Amino acid sequence: MNRKIHVFLIDYKSTKSINVALKSLFKINRFILTTTAFVNDQIQIDTPLAFQQIKITQFKRNNLNKYLNETLQSVSEGYVLFLFDRDYLSNYSFIEKLKESKQTIFVQKNKIRNITLLRPFFIHTSLLKRTNFFHLMKVPFNEAILNGFLHSLVQEGAVFTIQFEQSLSQTTSSKNPNVAERMKFISKYLYKPKSLQTSAPTISIIISTYNMAEYVEEAISSCLLQTELPEKIVIIDDGSTDETYQRISNYSTLPIVIVKKQAINLGKAKSLNTVLPLIKTDYILELDADDWLDPDAIQIIKSQLLNLNQNISVFYGNFRRWKQQHDTLLYKNISKGYPIQTKEQFLSYHFPLGPRIYKTRTIRDIGGFPITKFEQGRFYEDVSTLYELLKISQFSYKDFTVYNIREHDGSITKRSHSKWNDFLKHIT
Repeated sequence: MNRKIHVFLIDYKSTKSINVALKSLFKINRFILTTTAFVNDQIQIDTPLAFQQIKITQFKRNNLNKYLNETLQSVSEGYVLFLFDRDYLSNYSFIEKLKESKQTIFVQKNKIRNITLLRPFFIHTSLLKRTNFFHLMKVPFNEAILNGFLHSLVQEGAVFTIQFEQSLSQTTSSKNPNVAERMKFISKYLYKPKSLQTSAPTISIIISTYNMAEYVEEAISSCLLQTELPEKIVIIDDGSTDETYQRISNYSTLPIVIVKKQAINLGKAKSLNTVLPLIKTDYILELDADDWLDPDAIQIIKSQLLNLNQNISVFYGNFRRWKQQHDTLLYKNISKGYPIQTKEQFLSYHFPLGPRIYKTRTIRDIGGFPITKFEQGRFYEDVSTLYELLKISQFSYKDFTVYNIREHDGSITKRSHSKWNDFLKHIT
């Protein structure tokens, strides 16, 4: 049996912490053939273990998956040991258990800021290569990548061993104000939902994307890494000129995913109408290509839809807002929604409204997503759609938060802000 180890040191943010991690590997040096450090160019690495081959791979926020996947393909060792950020080994009993265990994955139970997380740290290489997780799945925070991987294994029914003896420690405790919100998000990956009634409504997620190659994979992955999967995920590329279509086409082989492409950019409303005939579910959740869902979003939404009044055409809640600042996501706040019953309340709403869960039948009743004369329907398609639906039906607000908005300079909302007042004059 190949018991040799390839160590992955991921996203260490200080020279001190990565050197502590390297020193902690000394006791198991006879098992380690190679260590690969995935770090930024500010990290300087001392090599206390002269016998180790250490490879340095530099990455930016949105390409860690790419380098992890590429490195995994060439790993010849039997196991991969994952150490993340401030981790170092403090207990080595898992090495002895390799002789008696047939499990292919060891999981550490950690408690961070009163949140308990399960994270894989020692995994059989064949399992990593078989799942192809790091090729397809992108998460919004690097801290979530191993938890997301474990979640995908649980979905497949994988068996793993939880290390009750603490094998990992950390050099310092993080005081980053974003940590709490990130940890809450990550903790949802292994949440086990209660089974819903057989009469639970069905739901499709629809994504229209234009030149969002940098972010769209995170949006799609958030749909696939759900505690309860949607019935369909329908993605349409609206004539992108970057690598968007190449990125989304990787998901077309998955059973619940449909990928379509328009030759030229026609605007969001027209692209949504192109794929509307493909939707056979009771409800549609519209997800912007630069946003993402919490792992329990579909389960929470479906449980809320069970008792929804038949006159309701739109169901919505709150947003969690994040600011994309270079390679870092900074948590801002939760933008609370409120009930809308009249035209006046609607026009004074602090848009966007969402997450927007539309009743499919009523979208068809108004002829699909409206193509307004204002800018040929290219802007504010969500407001146009909601305005038409409010004329014939009612909306329902609930105080829940499962939708994450990414604020960044390239967003259509930010670029079209100056057009808002002219648009309001048009629809009213």
